Amino acid sequence: MRHSHHEHELQTRLSQLDAMGYAVIEEWEVRAWWQRERITKNVYGDILEAWRTIGGDKKKISVQLINSRYVFVTPSSFQSLESWT
Repeated sequence: MRHSHHEHELQTRLSQLDAMGYAVIEEWEVRAWWQRERITKNVYGDILEAWRTIGGDKKKISVQLINSRYVFVTPSSFQSLESWT
């Protein structure tokens, strides 16, 4: 990443992911932060590296592009709906 403000914001989002099990990064933020039109392997690598500084290897993270938003989740933070019925 090019600006420390963006690094700080990513760290904040990943802290949210660690605490709450999800975080959202808007597509326009990806374009601004990494000067890219979409998340590439290098961008995913940057995110994973930042994740290791927040949550280490204790959790896996998943991502899905939904309506111009990258939604990151930690599957271990979610329960099957069947377990609630």
